[in-house]
Amino acid sequence: MMMRLIIVTIILFSANAYAGHKWEAKIPTVASDLELWPLLLDELEKQGMHYGELATAHRMLTYFEDIKIKEKSYLIIIRLIDNGYPFPTSKMFETGDIDPIGDYALQNGYNFYKALVNQNKGMQRWADYFLNKVDKEGYNKFHFYAAVEEYKKKNFDEAIRILKKILKTDFVSYDHSFVRKIARTLARIYFEQKRFKESLDIYETFLLKQNPIAASDWLEVAWNHYYLKNYQQAIGYLYNLESKLAEYPILLEQYILRAAIYMDLCATEQVNGLLEEFNHRFGQEILGIITGQSLVEFRALKSIYHPQSQFYFQAMQTIRELKQEYKSMKKLDRRVRKLGVYIYRTEIKMLTKAAVFFEEEAINRSASELVMLSESLKFLKHRTEREKFNPTIVFQKNEDSKTTYVRDLLEKGFFLSWKQAGDYWRDERNKYLGLVKSQCDI
Repeated sequence: MMMRLIIVTIILFSANAYAGHKWEAKIPTVASDLELWPLLLDELEKQGMHYGELATAHRMLTYFEDIKIKEKSYLIIIRLIDNGYPFPTSKMFETGDIDPIGDYALQNGYNFYKALVNQNKGMQRWADYFLNKVDKEGYNKFHFYAAVEEYKKKNFDEAIRILKKILKTDFVSYDHSFVRKIARTLARIYFEQKRFKESLDIYETFLLKQNPIAASDWLEVAWNHYYLKNYQQAIGYLYNLESKLAEYPILLEQYILRAAIYMDLCATEQVNGLLEEFNHRFGQEILGIITGQSLVEFRALKSIYHPQSQFYFQAMQTIRELKQEYKSMKKLDRRVRKLGVYIYRTEIKMLTKAAVFFEEEAINRSASELVMLSESLKFLKHRTEREKFNPTIVFQKNEDSKTTYVRDLLEKGFFLSWKQAGDYWRDERNKYLGLVKSQCDI
Protein backbone atom coordinates (compact mmCIF):
# COMPACT_ATOMS: atom_id res chain seq x y z
CA MET A 1 0.00 0.00 0.00
CA MET A 2 2.83 2.37 0.91
CA MET A 3 4.61 1.57 -2.36
CA ARG A 4 1.47 2.37 -4.40
CA LEU A 5 1.06 5.70 -2.56
CA ILE A 6 4.66 6.66 -3.31
CA ILE A 7 4.22 5.80 -6.99
CA VAL A 8 1.05 7.91 -7.24
CA THR A 9 2.79 10.82 -5.50
CA ILE A 10 5.73 10.63 -7.92
CA ILE A 11 3.36 10.54 -10.92
CA LEU A 12 1.43 13.57 -9.67
CA PHE A 13 4.64 15.46 -8.95
CA SER A 14 5.98 14.61 -12.40
CA ALA A 15 2.75 15.75 -14.05
CA ASN A 16 2.84 19.06 -12.19
CA ALA A 17 6.46 19.57 -13.08
CA TYR A 18 5.73 18.81 -16.74
CA ALA A 19 2.74 21.20 -16.74
CA GLY A 20 4.90 24.00 -15.39
CA HIS A 21 7.57 23.28 -17.98
CA LYS A 22 4.98 23.16 -20.75
CA TRP A 23 3.13 26.41 -20.06
CA GLU A 24 5.89 28.68 -18.74
CA ALA A 25 8.13 30.46 -21.23
CA LYS A 26 10.66 33.25 -21.24
CA ILE A 27 10.29 36.40 -23.29
CA PRO A 28 12.71 36.16 -26.25
CA THR A 29 15.83 38.31 -26.07
CA VAL A 30 14.71 40.47 -29.00
CA ALA A 31 11.53 41.35 -27.06
CA SER A 32 12.99 41.72 -23.56
CA ASP A 33 13.88 45.43 -23.72
CA LEU A 34 10.86 47.15 -22.14
CA GLU A 35 11.82 50.58 -23.47
CA LEU A 36 11.58 49.49 -27.14
CA TRP A 37 7.91 48.50 -27.00
CA PRO A 38 6.41 52.00 -26.59
CA LEU A 39 8.78 53.24 -29.32
CA LEU A 40 7.56 50.47 -31.63
CA LEU A 41 3.94 51.45 -30.98
CA ASP A 42 4.72 55.07 -31.88
CA GLU A 43 6.47 53.99 -35.09
CA LEU A 44 3.63 51.68 -36.13
CA GLU A 45 1.10 54.45 -35.55
CA LYS A 46 3.25 56.88 -37.52
CA GLN A 47 3.40 54.50 -40.52
CA GLY A 48 -0.29 53.55 -40.34
CA MET A 49 0.49 49.90 -39.58
CA HIS A 50 -2.54 49.46 -37.36
CA TYR A 51 -2.90 45.67 -37.37
CA GLY A 52 0.67 45.37 -36.15
CA GLU A 53 -0.01 48.12 -33.65
CA LEU A 54 -2.89 46.17 -32.12
CA ALA A 55 -0.84 42.95 -32.03
CA THR A 56 1.99 44.82 -30.28
CA ALA A 57 -0.33 46.37 -27.69
CA HIS A 58 -1.85 42.96 -26.97
CA ARG A 59 1.59 41.39 -26.51
CA MET A 60 2.53 44.16 -24.08
CA LEU A 61 -0.46 43.24 -21.93
CA THR A 62 0.64 39.61 -22.02
CA TYR A 63 4.36 40.06 -21.41
CA PHE A 64 4.63 42.86 -18.86
CA GLU A 65 3.10 43.75 -15.47
CA ASP A 66 4.15 47.41 -15.52
CA ILE A 67 1.04 49.58 -15.00
CA LYS A 68 2.19 52.35 -17.36
CA ILE A 69 2.78 49.78 -20.10
CA LYS A 70 -0.68 48.31 -19.57
CA GLU A 71 -2.31 51.75 -19.63
CA LYS A 72 -0.54 52.69 -22.86
CA SER A 73 -1.54 49.36 -24.39
CA TYR A 74 -5.20 49.78 -23.51
CA LEU A 75 -5.19 53.38 -24.70
CA ILE A 76 -3.89 52.18 -28.09
CA ILE A 77 -6.45 49.35 -28.25
CA ILE A 78 -9.33 51.72 -27.42
CA ARG A 79 -8.14 54.22 -30.03
CA LEU A 80 -7.94 51.50 -32.70
CA ILE A 81 -11.47 50.33 -31.82
CA ASP A 82 -12.66 53.92 -32.12
CA ASN A 83 -10.94 54.24 -35.49
CA GLY A 84 -12.82 51.25 -36.87
CA TYR A 85 -10.86 48.06 -36.12
CA PRO A 86 -13.29 45.54 -37.67
CA PHE A 87 -13.00 42.54 -35.34
CA PRO A 88 -13.92 41.79 -31.71
CA THR A 89 -11.32 42.73 -29.10
CA SER A 90 -13.12 41.60 -25.94
CA LYS A 91 -10.47 38.96 -25.17
CA MET A 92 -7.96 41.74 -24.61
CA PHE A 93 -10.06 43.14 -21.76
CA GLU A 94 -10.73 39.85 -19.97
CA THR A 95 -7.46 39.87 -18.04
CA GLY A 96 -7.28 43.63 -17.49
CA ASP A 97 -6.41 44.59 -13.94
CA ILE A 98 -5.89 48.35 -13.97
CA ASP A 99 -7.88 51.22 -12.49
CA PRO A 100 -7.18 54.18 -14.81
CA ILE A 101 -7.82 57.67 -13.48
CA GLY A 102 -7.31 60.99 -15.22
CA ASP A 103 -7.26 60.22 -18.94
CA TYR A 104 -10.91 60.49 -20.06
CA ALA A 105 -10.65 58.20 -23.08
CA LEU A 106 -8.75 55.50 -21.18
CA GLN A 107 -10.87 55.62 -18.04
CA ASN A 108 -14.21 55.46 -19.83
CA GLY A 109 -13.12 53.15 -22.64
CA TYR A 110 -11.47 50.61 -20.35
CA ASN A 111 -14.36 50.47 -17.86
CA PHE A 112 -16.96 50.38 -20.64
CA TYR A 113 -15.39 47.41 -22.44
CA LYS A 114 -14.70 45.62 -19.16
CA ALA A 115 -18.41 45.97 -18.36
CA LEU A 116 -19.39 44.48 -21.73
CA VAL A 117 -17.02 41.54 -21.25
CA ASN A 118 -18.51 40.75 -17.85
CA GLN A 119 -22.05 41.14 -19.11
CA ASN A 120 -21.41 38.75 -22.00
CA LYS A 121 -20.18 36.21 -19.46
CA GLY A 122 -23.32 36.61 -17.37
CA MET A 123 -21.49 38.39 -14.54
CA GLN A 124 -23.95 41.27 -14.18
CA ARG A 125 -22.71 42.39 -10.77
CA TRP A 126 -19.23 43.04 -12.14
CA ALA A 127 -20.70 44.58 -15.30
CA ASP A 128 -22.60 47.08 -13.16
CA TYR A 129 -19.46 47.75 -11.13
CA PHE A 130 -17.51 48.84 -14.21
CA LEU A 131 -20.45 50.67 -15.81
CA ASN A 132 -20.78 52.80 -12.68
CA LYS A 133 -17.28 54.13 -13.43
CA VAL A 134 -18.33 55.32 -16.90
CA ASP A 135 -19.48 58.87 -17.63
CA LYS A 136 -23.08 57.96 -18.49
CA GLU A 137 -23.97 61.50 -19.48
CA GLY A 138 -21.07 62.49 -21.71
CA TYR A 139 -19.65 59.20 -23.01
CA ASN A 140 -21.41 58.55 -26.33
CA LYS A 141 -20.50 54.87 -26.50
CA PHE A 142 -22.60 54.27 -23.40
CA HIS A 143 -25.60 55.87 -25.13
CA PHE A 144 -24.95 53.77 -28.24
CA TYR A 145 -24.88 50.65 -26.05
CA ALA A 146 -28.25 51.73 -24.57
CA ALA A 147 -29.68 52.19 -28.09
CA VAL A 148 -28.52 48.71 -29.14
CA GLU A 149 -30.15 47.22 -26.04
CA GLU A 150 -33.43 48.91 -26.96
CA TYR A 151 -33.01 47.62 -30.54
CA LYS A 152 -32.64 44.06 -29.25
CA LYS A 153 -35.88 44.47 -27.30
CA LYS A 154 -37.63 45.70 -30.49
CA ASN A 155 -38.14 49.13 -28.88
CA PHE A 156 -37.34 50.76 -32.23
CA ASP A 157 -38.66 54.24 -31.50
CA GLU A 158 -36.58 54.56 -28.34
CA ALA A 159 -33.48 53.22 -30.10
CA ILE A 160 -33.96 55.74 -32.92
CA ARG A 161 -34.40 58.58 -30.42
CA ILE A 162 -31.13 57.74 -28.67
CA LEU A 163 -29.18 57.34 -31.92
CA LYS A 164 -30.42 60.65 -33.29
CA LYS A 165 -29.49 62.35 -30.02
CA ILE A 166 -25.94 60.98 -30.29
CA LEU A 167 -25.62 62.18 -33.88
CA LYS A 168 -26.47 65.72 -32.77
CA THR A 169 -23.42 65.90 -30.48
CA ASP A 170 -20.06 67.30 -31.56
CA PHE A 171 -17.61 64.68 -32.76
CA VAL A 172 -13.87 64.95 -33.09
CA SER A 173 -12.05 63.55 -36.11
CA TYR A 174 -11.15 60.17 -34.59
CA ASP A 175 -14.84 59.47 -33.90
CA HIS A 176 -15.60 59.23 -37.60
CA SER A 177 -15.78 55.43 -37.55
CA PHE A 178 -18.10 55.57 -34.55
CA VAL A 179 -20.42 57.93 -36.44
CA ARG A 180 -20.56 55.43 -39.33
CA LYS A 181 -21.50 52.68 -36.88
CA ILE A 182 -24.31 54.80 -35.42
CA ALA A 183 -25.60 55.74 -38.88
CA ARG A 184 -25.53 52.13 -40.10
CA THR A 185 -27.42 50.95 -37.01
CA LEU A 186 -30.05 53.65 -37.57
CA ALA A 187 -30.38 52.63 -41.23
CA ARG A 188 -30.88 48.99 -40.26
CA ILE A 189 -33.56 49.88 -37.73
CA TYR A 190 -35.41 51.87 -40.41
CA PHE A 191 -35.10 48.86 -42.74
CA GLU A 192 -36.54 46.51 -40.12
CA GLN A 193 -39.45 48.95 -39.69
CA LYS A 194 -39.95 48.89 -43.49
CA ARG A 195 -39.08 52.58 -43.68
CA PHE A 196 -36.99 51.87 -46.76
CA LYS A 197 -36.70 55.46 -48.07
CA GLU A 198 -35.32 56.70 -44.75
CA SER A 199 -32.90 53.78 -44.57
CA LEU A 200 -31.79 54.34 -48.15
CA ASP A 201 -31.20 58.03 -47.53
CA ILE A 202 -28.60 57.29 -44.82
CA TYR A 203 -26.66 54.96 -47.10
CA GLU A 204 -26.69 57.11 -50.22
CA THR A 205 -26.08 60.49 -48.60
CA PHE A 206 -23.51 59.40 -46.02
CA LEU A 207 -22.28 55.80 -45.70
CA LEU A 208 -21.49 55.25 -49.39
CA LYS A 209 -19.52 58.48 -49.51
CA GLN A 210 -16.98 57.34 -46.92
CA ASN A 211 -13.49 55.93 -47.35
CA PRO A 212 -13.22 53.03 -47.45
CA ILE A 213 -16.63 51.81 -48.58
CA ALA A 214 -17.94 48.72 -46.79
CA ALA A 215 -18.94 46.25 -49.51
CA SER A 216 -21.83 45.00 -47.37
CA ASP A 217 -23.36 48.50 -47.57
CA TRP A 218 -23.88 48.01 -51.32
CA LEU A 219 -25.87 44.87 -50.57
CA GLU A 220 -27.97 46.59 -47.92
CA VAL A 221 -28.69 49.51 -50.26
CA ALA A 222 -29.76 47.03 -52.96
CA TRP A 223 -32.24 45.42 -50.56
CA ASN A 224 -33.76 48.84 -49.84
CA HIS A 225 -34.15 49.51 -53.57
CA TYR A 226 -35.65 46.05 -54.05
CA TYR A 227 -38.42 46.65 -51.53
CA LEU A 228 -39.04 50.07 -53.08
CA LYS A 229 -39.33 48.22 -56.44
CA ASN A 230 -36.42 50.22 -57.84
CA TYR A 231 -35.13 47.08 -59.53
CA GLN A 232 -32.68 48.75 -61.92
CA GLN A 233 -30.96 50.63 -59.10
CA ALA A 234 -30.87 47.47 -56.95
CA ILE A 235 -29.10 45.47 -59.67
CA GLY A 236 -26.82 48.44 -60.34
CA TYR A 237 -25.57 48.40 -56.75
CA LEU A 238 -25.06 44.64 -56.93
CA TYR A 239 -22.67 45.22 -59.87
CA ASN A 240 -20.27 46.72 -57.35
CA LEU A 241 -19.97 43.35 -55.63
CA GLU A 242 -18.13 42.11 -58.73
CA SER A 243 -15.31 44.60 -58.13
CA LYS A 244 -11.97 43.82 -56.48
CA LEU A 245 -13.03 45.75 -53.40
CA ALA A 246 -15.68 43.08 -52.74
CA GLU A 247 -13.75 39.99 -53.83
CA TYR A 248 -13.22 38.91 -50.20
CA PRO A 249 -15.26 37.67 -48.55
CA ILE A 250 -17.78 36.46 -51.15
CA LEU A 251 -21.37 37.35 -50.24
CA LEU A 252 -23.69 34.71 -51.75
CA GLU A 253 -26.64 36.86 -50.72
CA GLN A 254 -26.07 38.95 -53.87
CA TYR A 255 -27.23 36.00 -56.00
CA ILE A 256 -30.33 35.52 -53.85
CA LEU A 257 -31.32 39.16 -54.30
CA ARG A 258 -30.68 39.13 -58.06
CA ALA A 259 -32.77 35.96 -58.34
CA ALA A 260 -35.61 37.61 -56.42
CA ILE A 261 -35.52 40.65 -58.74
CA TYR A 262 -35.52 38.57 -61.92
CA MET A 263 -38.42 36.50 -60.63
CA ASP A 264 -40.44 39.62 -59.82
CA LEU A 265 -39.81 40.85 -63.38
CA CYS A 266 -40.39 37.44 -65.03
CA ALA A 267 -36.99 38.03 -66.70
CA THR A 268 -36.13 34.54 -67.97
CA GLU A 269 -33.18 35.68 -70.10
CA GLN A 270 -31.56 37.34 -67.12
CA VAL A 271 -32.13 34.18 -65.09
CA ASN A 272 -30.23 32.21 -67.73
CA GLY A 273 -27.41 34.73 -67.51
CA LEU A 274 -27.36 34.50 -63.73
CA LEU A 275 -27.16 30.69 -63.89
CA GLU A 276 -24.33 30.83 -66.41
CA GLU A 277 -22.44 33.35 -64.31
CA PHE A 278 -22.96 31.33 -61.12
CA ASN A 279 -21.84 28.08 -62.74
CA HIS A 280 -18.83 29.75 -64.32
CA ARG A 281 -17.74 31.06 -60.94
CA PHE A 282 -18.56 28.07 -58.73
CA GLY A 283 -19.06 25.13 -61.11
CA GLN A 284 -15.82 23.36 -60.20
CA GLU A 285 -16.48 23.73 -56.48
CA ILE A 286 -20.03 22.37 -56.79
CA LEU A 287 -18.83 19.40 -58.87
CA GLY A 288 -16.09 18.73 -56.33
CA ILE A 289 -18.57 18.78 -53.44
CA ILE A 290 -20.95 16.38 -55.23
CA THR A 291 -18.20 13.94 -56.24
CA GLY A 292 -16.66 13.89 -52.77
CA GLN A 293 -13.34 15.59 -53.53
CA SER A 294 -11.27 17.16 -50.79
CA LEU A 295 -12.85 20.56 -50.14
CA VAL A 296 -9.58 22.10 -48.96
CA GLU A 297 -8.42 22.22 -52.59
CA PHE A 298 -11.08 24.78 -53.57
CA ARG A 299 -10.01 28.33 -52.74
CA ALA A 300 -13.48 29.83 -53.31
CA LEU A 301 -14.91 27.81 -50.41
CA LYS A 302 -12.45 29.58 -48.11
CA SER A 303 -13.79 32.94 -49.25
CA ILE A 304 -17.57 32.42 -49.00
CA TYR A 305 -18.75 34.30 -45.93
CA HIS A 306 -20.92 32.65 -43.31
CA PRO A 307 -21.82 34.42 -40.01
CA GLN A 308 -20.95 31.36 -37.96
CA SER A 309 -17.43 31.30 -39.42
CA GLN A 310 -16.45 34.75 -38.21
CA PHE A 311 -13.38 33.56 -36.27
CA TYR A 312 -11.96 31.95 -39.40
CA PHE A 313 -12.56 35.05 -41.53
CA GLN A 314 -11.13 37.26 -38.80
CA ALA A 315 -7.92 35.22 -38.72
CA MET A 316 -7.58 35.11 -42.51
CA GLN A 317 -8.28 38.82 -42.97
CA THR A 318 -5.82 39.76 -40.20
CA ILE A 319 -3.13 37.58 -41.78
CA ARG A 320 -3.65 39.37 -45.11
CA GLU A 321 -3.44 42.80 -43.49
CA LEU A 322 -0.33 41.90 -41.47
CA LYS A 323 1.45 40.59 -44.57
CA GLN A 324 0.60 43.79 -46.42
CA GLU A 325 1.89 45.96 -43.57
CA TYR A 326 5.04 43.84 -43.26
CA LYS A 327 6.15 45.17 -46.64
CA SER A 328 6.63 48.57 -44.96
CA MET A 329 8.89 47.21 -42.21
CA LYS A 330 11.94 49.07 -43.56
CA LYS A 331 10.20 52.38 -42.87
CA LEU A 332 10.41 51.77 -39.12
CA ASP A 333 13.16 53.21 -36.97
CA ARG A 334 16.20 50.88 -36.95
CA ARG A 335 16.05 50.61 -33.16
CA VAL A 336 12.67 48.84 -33.23
CA ARG A 337 12.88 47.03 -36.56
CA LYS A 338 13.98 43.66 -35.14
CA LEU A 339 11.22 43.79 -32.55
CA GLY A 340 8.73 44.65 -35.28
CA VAL A 341 9.87 41.70 -37.41
CA TYR A 342 9.47 39.42 -34.38
CA ILE A 343 5.93 40.66 -33.70
CA TYR A 344 4.74 40.31 -37.29
CA ARG A 345 6.29 36.90 -37.95
CA THR A 346 5.07 35.32 -34.74
CA GLU A 347 1.60 36.89 -35.03
CA ILE A 348 1.18 35.59 -38.59
CA LYS A 349 2.39 32.15 -37.48
CA MET A 350 -0.09 31.99 -34.56
CA LEU A 351 -3.01 33.21 -36.67
CA THR A 352 -2.18 30.70 -39.40
CA LYS A 353 -2.44 27.88 -36.86
CA ALA A 354 -5.72 29.32 -35.57
CA ALA A 355 -7.09 29.55 -39.13
CA VAL A 356 -6.23 25.88 -39.75
CA PHE A 357 -8.15 24.97 -36.60
CA PHE A 358 -11.33 26.72 -37.84
CA GLU A 359 -10.82 26.01 -41.55
CA GLU A 360 -12.58 22.65 -41.93
CA GLU A 361 -15.76 23.80 -40.20
CA ALA A 362 -15.81 27.05 -42.21
CA ILE A 363 -15.33 25.21 -45.51
CA ASN A 364 -18.11 22.75 -44.69
CA ARG A 365 -20.51 25.62 -43.99
CA SER A 366 -19.54 27.33 -47.24
CA ALA A 367 -20.00 24.10 -49.20
CA SER A 368 -23.46 23.57 -47.71
CA GLU A 369 -24.53 27.13 -48.54
CA LEU A 370 -23.19 26.84 -52.08
CA VAL A 371 -24.96 23.56 -52.86
CA MET A 372 -28.29 24.76 -51.46
CA LEU A 373 -28.12 27.96 -53.48
CA SER A 374 -27.13 26.03 -56.60
CA GLU A 375 -30.16 23.75 -56.27
CA SER A 376 -32.46 26.75 -55.75
CA LEU A 377 -31.16 28.50 -58.85
CA LYS A 378 -31.71 25.40 -61.01
CA PHE A 379 -35.46 25.70 -60.51
CA LEU A 380 -35.51 29.49 -60.73
CA LYS A 381 -36.03 29.62 -64.50
CA HIS A 382 -39.17 27.46 -64.37
CA ARG A 383 -40.56 29.38 -61.42
CA THR A 384 -39.89 32.67 -63.23
CA GLU A 385 -41.63 31.49 -66.42
CA ARG A 386 -44.58 30.28 -64.36
CA GLU A 387 -44.80 33.67 -62.64
CA LYS A 388 -45.23 35.27 -66.07
CA PHE A 389 -48.64 33.61 -66.36
CA ASN A 390 -49.71 34.19 -62.77
CA PRO A 391 -53.35 35.48 -62.83
CA THR A 392 -52.48 38.28 -60.42
CA ILE A 393 -49.95 39.50 -63.01
CA VAL A 394 -52.00 38.93 -66.16
CA PHE A 395 -55.12 40.73 -64.93
CA GLN A 396 -53.54 43.55 -62.94
CA LYS A 397 -54.26 47.18 -63.84
CA ASN A 398 -51.79 48.75 -66.24
CA GLU A 399 -50.46 51.55 -64.07
CA ASP A 400 -47.64 53.83 -65.08
CA SER A 401 -45.12 53.30 -62.29
CA LYS A 402 -42.28 55.67 -63.05
CA THR A 403 -39.03 55.50 -61.18
CA THR A 404 -36.95 58.55 -60.39
CA TYR A 405 -33.41 58.46 -61.76
CA VAL A 406 -30.47 60.73 -61.29
CA ARG A 407 -29.81 62.48 -64.59
CA ASP A 408 -26.08 61.83 -64.51
CA LEU A 409 -26.72 58.10 -64.27
CA LEU A 410 -28.71 58.04 -67.50
CA GLU A 411 -26.17 60.08 -69.40
CA LYS A 412 -22.88 58.64 -68.14
CA GLY A 413 -23.61 55.47 -66.18
CA PHE A 414 -22.00 56.86 -63.02
CA PHE A 415 -21.19 60.14 -61.37
CA LEU A 416 -18.05 61.44 -59.68
CA SER A 417 -18.08 62.40 -56.04
CA TRP A 418 -14.87 64.30 -55.49
CA LYS A 419 -14.55 65.52 -51.93
CA GLN A 420 -13.99 62.62 -49.54
CA ALA A 421 -13.03 62.19 -45.91
CA GLY A 422 -9.25 62.06 -45.81
CA ASP A 423 -6.47 63.74 -47.72
CA TYR A 424 -7.03 62.20 -51.16
CA TRP A 425 -9.63 62.24 -53.95
CA ARG A 426 -11.43 59.24 -55.27
CA ASP A 427 -13.35 58.27 -58.39
CA GLU A 428 -16.52 56.92 -56.78
CA ARG A 429 -18.04 54.62 -59.39
CA ASN A 430 -20.59 53.00 -57.14
CA LYS A 431 -23.87 53.90 -58.83
CA TYR A 432 -24.86 51.89 -61.88
CA LEU A 433 -28.15 50.94 -63.49
CA GLY A 434 -29.11 47.35 -64.24
CA LEU A 435 -31.27 47.85 -67.32
CA VAL A 436 -33.89 45.17 -66.79
CA LYS A 437 -37.53 45.63 -67.83
CA SER A 438 -40.51 43.70 -66.57
CA GLN A 439 -41.46 40.77 -68.80
CA CYS A 440 -44.55 39.85 -66.81
CA ASP A 441 -47.00 41.73 -69.05
CA ILE A 442 -45.48 40.69 -72.39
